[in-house]
Amino acid sequence: MNEYTSSKQLLFKINYNYVYASNENDPNISLNYVEIKIEKIIKYPFLMNPVVEKIKIGLEDELTQEIVNDPLLKPLSKFYKGYNSDNDFALINTHLKKVGVLMEANDYQNIYFMADEINQFLNIKPKVVFYKEKSAGSENALVTYSKNEIIISFSNDLLRLTDDADELKSIIAHEYGHYCYQHGTNQIINYLLDLDLKPSFAKEEEAFYKEKAATTLLDKTYLLSQIRELNADRLALLCTQNFEKTAIAGMKLSGGGIDPYGVYNPTSFLKQAESLIKDGNYFTYDELSATHPYESLRTKYLHDFYHSKLFYALTGKGDNRVTDEELDAMLPQIVPIDLVVKGKPNNSTSRQNNDQLATDYENEMFLMMAAEIIMGADGKVTKRDKDYISEIPKTEKSYNEIMDEIEHLNADEFDQKYVDLVKIIKKQSARKKTFLIKKLVEAARYTRTKNEIAYEMLGNVALDIDALPQLDYQLGKAKK
Repeated sequence: MNEYTSSKQLLFKINYNYVYASNENDPNISLNYVEIKIEKIIKYPFLMNPVVEKIKIGLEDELTQEIVNDPLLKPLSKFYKGYNSDNDFALINTHLKKVGVLMEANDYQNIYFMADEINQFLNIKPKVVFYKEKSAGSENALVTYSKNEIIISFSNDLLRLTDDADELKSIIAHEYGHYCYQHGTNQIINYLLDLDLKPSFAKEEEAFYKEKAATTLLDKTYLLSQIRELNADRLALLCTQNFEKTAIAGMKLSGGGIDPYGVYNPTSFLKQAESLIKDGNYFTYDELSATHPYESLRTKYLHDFYHSKLFYALTGKGDNRVTDEELDAMLPQIVPIDLVVKGKPNNSTSRQNNDQLATDYENEMFLMMAAEIIMGADGKVTKRDKDYISEIPKTEKSYNEIMDEIEHLNADEFDQKYVDLVKIIKKQSARKKTFLIKKLVEAARYTRTKNEIAYEMLGNVALDIDALPQLDYQLGKAKK
């Protein structure tokens, strides 16, 4: 079987077979013909540079098909059908208009020029808008989009952090990668990535969680998210064709800005990743609850892609030495594929039980911090505030029991209680931390004001329990 893909990319595929047969009535008469099957494969709502699809890690599509076709999801269809990216786009657009700063093209000509260059290279023509906003998380860029419009938001001091034009272009191009591959448009995937974050579940969702196979399905979904990030990295490198600047941008996002005592060296960052890989056994189940790979490992993978035969054939850049097979073999060292496929080192049942141990502690932490956050808005906690707080946690301990304990603590006892809870929460899975962060974000937003104290406290909690990525996601509600 041969196949031909439209040169205008992803509109249709023609499968064709040359068939050689004989006439059953007369074997001497040959009946040679071409068997043709046309298959629609419209993946994107626009045409673009066909190279984009060539560099894509195939595991992304394989995982997507495995997930969306899983029979476990059938009872949940009425829930995920409501996950529409256009709704997210409208909400985030409104949010940025309220709390962010619109970066007009006339005022930020260099940044919009970078976007124009990327558009031309990819052969696409979306409307692009940039915002700046201050958040409780770390420096980052977030993207949201509709069919013909992209919004990219730079949080905190990202533009100061990446003061080099090529570094910033690689970050912008990475966000374009999510748009080009339409990472935010699959309703089922969006639903599953948010499912763990829901404060309560419908009976169908509770039944889903009782299935042992549900954990594997969710693991696949988070693994898919990490593969998506690697593909967005590849597209960014394709657009910039500058590995060093792309790597330094990643180092800055991981370690902060360059200080006066030294410089960032991509070679050193690669050695760091190679040392980790050599040590081995570095993936735990926490990585199956993360939406992004570790920065050093993704930089290592991007480095080898830069020196691959594929990248050289497309751009003439790199050493032309790494084969596709070698890149595929390296992938389980970059993202926790083996934990999903082979189920090592622990089984899903024990993992679920371990997660459950933290429930009461999480809710104590939530009640402590939510009360503090809401108090920070106007200096008091009203009955209405307490009623709101009490509706969110689901725990064996009652709201009144926990609050009674908290209210009788003096300042030193409160601080010690917080420290003790942080030690426990810090050891929990990333999903558990995300659940807590989501509830605290809801509490901060409940203040109905952009209260600096509330968001500063929120950032401190996330930092203390190693959950800044989860906070970034919850505040942005967009795919990076």
